[in-house]
Amino acid sequence: MYHVIAIILVMALMAIMSGVGVLYIKPDSHHRSQVATGAAAGFSGLLQGAKAFRANAGRAPATLAETGEGIGFLPPSFKGLSWSLSSARLCLSGMVSEAAWEGLSEASDGLPSGYAVGTACDGTGSKPAAWPAFVAASAPI
Repeated sequence: MYHVIAIILVMALMAIMSGVGVLYIKPDSHHRSQVATGAAAGFSGLLQGAKAFRANAGRAPATLAETGEGIGFLPPSFKGLSWSLSSARLCLSGMVSEAAWEGLSEASDGLPSGYAVGTACDGTGSKPAAWPAFVAASAPI
């Protein structure tokens, strides 16, 4: 009986250690996927909010708060990135690591064709050479 319990405990420890090992070997992959998921969800929600606001008010939203009115909330800032609205573009920007840049680039799947990742909220700029760096992902509303 003690052998069965010992085997179960060893198996549980191995499962825990293998998960920790993956994070230890590739810690940026977890961060990258969190940024990609958060950015895709935030952009999708806010772009739907802008569309709903435009349908209800008959004009494009002028502020981030008006964009959030269309869906009833504003997505929170996360991982060093914050939301803004300028020049009719929804922008997610901040001082981040290279893994966050890659996550923002991955977020483009399922987003409209004007989505761009750069160093400015207008979608311009190329991948920085040194990290952390200021980056911005944006999409037209």
